[in-house]
Amino acid sequence: MKNHVIATNMLKKIEQNKPTFSEEFELYRYNRLVEEKLLFSNKMSQNLDTNLEITYKRVKNVFSNLIETTALYLLEFWDIISREERSKKEE
Repeated sequence: MKNHVIATNMLKKIEQNKPTFSEEFELYRYNRLVEEKLLFSNKMSQNLDTNLEITYKRVKNVFSNLIETTALYLLEFWDIISREERSKKEE
């Protein structure tokens, strides 16, 4: 991103020096290349953000399921312990 801004600024400075027609064409072409690369990098960034969001949601769901399963195992564990304690007191 920073390089694109630097390149654009340099091209603008060159344009201020009244280039010839062939140089203007070259400047136009380079401007187009910089813009296309900038657009492409923005699209890639958006795709990456979308992929990260989807991955985050999947991991969050897996993590939530693991927490729920762990909580159920803990409840079952303490239920068994309390039953064993009651049976010991009754004996």
